[in-house]
Amino acid sequence: MSSASAETAPERPPVQVKVEPRQQRGPRRKNNEYIDGIAVDGFEDVKEVFQSNFRDRLEHDGAALAVYHKGKLVVDLWGGWADRENDRNWTRDTIANIFSCTKSVAAICVAMKVDKKECAYTDKVSKCWPEFGRNGKEDITIDMILTHRAGLPYFEEDITLDEAADRVKISKIIEEEIPKFPPGSKIAYHPITFGWLIDQVRIAGRGNGTLFQRFPLYRCFAASTKSSAALANFSVTRFSKNTVCQICTLHTSANIEYSELQTVVDKGRERGAGTLVVCCTEAVGLLGRDAEENRYAVILDTDVYIGSCAEQECRIAKLSLPKRSNAFREHVYDRMIFSLGNLLHTKKPSTSDMRRPQPLVQSIEMFNSPSVRAFGQPAVNGVASARGLALLHQIFMDGTLVSHEFFETVSQPEYEGFFDHTLGVEESKGHGFIYCRSPTGSWQIGHSAMGGQCIRMDPSNELVICYLTNALKAGSGKHTLTYNKLQTKIYEILATKK
Repeated sequence: MSSASAETAPERPPVQVKVEPRQQRGPRRKNNEYIDGIAVDGFEDVKEVFQSNFRDRLEHDGAALAVYHKGKLVVDLWGGWADRENDRNWTRDTIANIFSCTKSVAAICVAMKVDKKECAYTDKVSKCWPEFGRNGKEDITIDMILTHRAGLPYFEEDITLDEAADRVKISKIIEEEIPKFPPGSKIAYHPITFGWLIDQVRIAGRGNGTLFQRFPLYRCFAASTKSSAALANFSVTRFSKNTVCQICTLHTSANIEYSELQTVVDKGRERGAGTLVVCCTEAVGLLGRDAEENRYAVILDTDVYIGSCAEQECRIAKLSLPKRSNAFREHVYDRMIFSLGNLLHTKKPSTSDMRRPQPLVQSIEMFNSPSVRAFGQPAVNGVASARGLALLHQIFMDGTLVSHEFFETVSQPEYEGFFDHTLGVEESKGHGFIYCRSPTGSWQIGHSAMGGQCIRMDPSNELVICYLTNALKAGSGKHTLTYNKLQTKIYEILATKK
C-alpha cells in the first residue's frame, strides 16, 4: 500500500495548485532590475550611478532624479518600486511626497509676489492682518517667517488633523500664539509652523490660506515664450475643461480673451511668432506680466501640488521607513547622522517641542494618507515628480517666473552660517530657502527634506538637481548617501565641460 501511494503521489492535483498562483502573479522581479529614463549630453554616467544605488541595495524601494543644465533636461531617471506591496513600479508619471522641499515651493510663490511689488519681504504681517499682531507679534515680518526668526517654531495648542485642514481655525490659533523667543533675535527652524504662517499671510488682500490655493500649484505658471524650459514642456493636449481661465481680465495684458476651447490668445501679436497664450485658473491670470516684457501665461507640466491632489492619488509613491541595514550603512558613511537622529528623538523640551503641533508628526506613515495630503500645508505635505519640481526651480532661476534682477537678490543667503537653535547646527538661510555650498564652492539654493528628498539650484553652474525617493533615508541633504553619490558624479561631469 505504501509503495503504491508513493508511485501515484507525483500525479496528485495539489502539485498543480501550488504552481498556479505563481503563474498568475508572474515571476517575482527584483526592483533593481527596473530602471528607466534618459541621461544625455555627456551626463550618461549618472545613469550608472543611479543604477548602482539600486544594485548595491542603497535604494530599497523607489527613487527618481532630474537634472537641468543650461535650461535643458539632461537627466530624467526613475526606478524601483512606487508601491512594493501592490507590485507597482515607479514610472515616468510617479509623484512623491516632498516633505520640507515644499518650503522651497512656498518661497518661490512668495518671491513671485515680491517681484510683482504686491508685497515686500520687510512688510509686517500685521500690516494686512491686524489680529496677527497680538501678544508680541506686531513686529514680525514676512522675512522673519521665511528665515525662521518669527519665534514660533511650534504652537502651544495641539492640533488635530481636522483642525489642520480648517484655515479659519488655524488663523485663530496663530493670532493667540505668543512668540517663544523675541522675534528676529535668533534663528530656530520652524518645521511645521512655517507652512501655516506663510499660508495665512495676507498679500494683496488675500488671506486665510488663499495665497497657496490661488498660487500656481496646479501645473500653472506664468512663463515666457522665450524660455526653452517652458517651451519644451508646453502641452495643450493635457488641458481639461475645468482648467479654463475663469477671470482672464485680471491678466496684466489688456488685449486678451478666452474661450471654452482652453486657449487664450493675445490678439496684439502674431500666433506664428510663438505668442499663443494659454491660461489655466485665476492664478495664472493673476501672475501674468506686462506685455512689453514679452511674458505670457503658459501651462507647464510642473507636476507640483500642495493640497487638492485627489485626482493624482493613483500616481503617488507609497512611503516606507528606512531598513535597519540601510540606516546602519548611512550612519557609518556620515557620523553626523547620529547627531541628527539624537535631535529627533531627544526628550529635551527645547528640541522635542519642535515636533509640535501634534498629531502631524506622530508617524511618517500618516503621510501616505490621502486625507493628510488633501489640505495644503506649504511646509511639509507637497507632492511632485522630480522632473516637475526641477522644472519649477529651473524656470524660477532662468528669469521666467521672476526677473533676472530679482533672482540675483535671492541668489545669496541673508544669514550665512548662523546657528539654528532648533537643529543645533549652523546653516545658511534666506528668502525661505536653505543655502549650501556645492562641491565646487558655488551656492546651491533650495531645500532638503526628511528622508533624503532634495531640490537644489546652482545658478553659477546653470544647474538644477532634484532627487526624490519613497524609501526614506536616515540622513537629509548632504548627509544622504544616495544623493551624494549622484551629486558627486554630476559635478565631476560638469568639471569636464569647462
